[in-house]
Amino acid sequence: VWAQQYDRKVDDLFVVESDLAQAIASQLSGQLTAGEKAAIENRPTKDMLAYDLYLRARESFYQSNNQNALRLLEQAIARDPQFAVAYCLSAEVQLCMYRYSEDMSPERLAKAKEAAETALRIAPKLPRSHLAKAQYYYYGLHDYEQTLGELNAAPSSSADKAEFANLAALTERRIGRWKDAIRDGETAVELDPQNPFAINELVESYLAVRRFNDAERLADKGIKSAITQTGYLWRLKSEALVGLGKLAEARAVLEKSPPGMGILYQHIWAAVLMRDFARASQLLSNAPIADKESYTNPFFDGMAARAEGDAVRAQSSFQLARERMIKKLAEHPDDAELVSNLSVADAGLGHKEEALRGARRAIELCPMSRDVVEAPNYLAMLAAVYAWTGEHDAALTELEKVVRLPRGPSYGDLRFSPFWHELRTNARFEALLTKAAFPPVYN
Repeated sequence: VWAQQYDRKVDDLFVVESDLAQAIASQLSGQLTAGEKAAIENRPTKDMLAYDLYLRARESFYQSNNQNALRLLEQAIARDPQFAVAYCLSAEVQLCMYRYSEDMSPERLAKAKEAAETALRIAPKLPRSHLAKAQYYYYGLHDYEQTLGELNAAPSSSADKAEFANLAALTERRIGRWKDAIRDGETAVELDPQNPFAINELVESYLAVRRFNDAERLADKGIKSAITQTGYLWRLKSEALVGLGKLAEARAVLEKSPPGMGILYQHIWAAVLMRDFARASQLLSNAPIADKESYTNPFFDGMAARAEGDAVRAQSSFQLARERMIKKLAEHPDDAELVSNLSVADAGLGHKEEALRGARRAIELCPMSRDVVEAPNYLAMLAAVYAWTGEHDAALTELEKVVRLPRGPSYGDLRFSPFWHELRTNARFEALLTKAAFPPVYN
């Protein structure tokens, strides 16, 4: 189906989409219902130029060029203010910017909500309008029950099934339903094999449950088909290889990635894992100015210096990272990731009480009862803080809990990460390495 050519006039573009949807359904041994067929044949806009702008915006979004996507969508909506699907995509782009730290302002979240609600007001029966509102609940409010409720509020049309399945998969894994999440993620990729988001998320789910060979296979397939020009799949493939303990192969994947992939810190971390500190230092020194001015650059330099045994440089770098983190926390005091990273910097500086308090605070901000995807990271970082501050038994006790969980530390992480250097001669740690080499138990 995907390899066929569809030669029609531009004015017949919506007919091509209808034919393609029917072909996909037939390929998957299914058939469009009358409602699905009507949904596809209902043109989203009568303005073909507006639709062209929408398609270009969607492609920009797929390539992580969010600002350009919003600019094109504004033009499309100006041409057709009743273009509900364009409002849906606008909400999704705004939420992506909010979720991934491009702009975490309340104003950005409010714009996402307004776009989703406008789509619902214009087209309340349009499945994609409900999808936009569900995305708002998921990315904006982290309200996973509401997300599932909104997804179930309207049946997905054939054209939307992949995105409905993908968001259901994301939501299911947040509440610990990993088998359902993987099933729906696989459905999303089967229905839309060119959707980079669906592929990324399924690879992440495989990684979480230590299905590293499946993660590597799917990431490699996405890379070879060039579905995206960002570095995320290279990063995920590298993580799969690290999980298997194949450091040289993991590093080679990153080295083969095209320039401009935005994975500088994955290159740096790979060098640290391999104890190639000269390479890590070179990469940090050559980082763009914006990176050097953030807390991330000195934070990674502090970890590299500590692993190398350069106590003076580690102290200097962690201190600078700490100062920058505190400034950022003034704007986002409940950012669990930032609180957790600050606890690591404090541990590196020898601020034991502050470090332990911060690590526990991160867990309070994001407990397992609220988010089983992110919470294991903060449990692992509490273990790391214990290890760095001399509380080795406490560190091992925490690690024994988290290594059993999806998203817990992998075999490769435990074996090579500088977080666990002080624990490696302990017999309890050797037992943990064995456990981490196998998949966790999950629902």
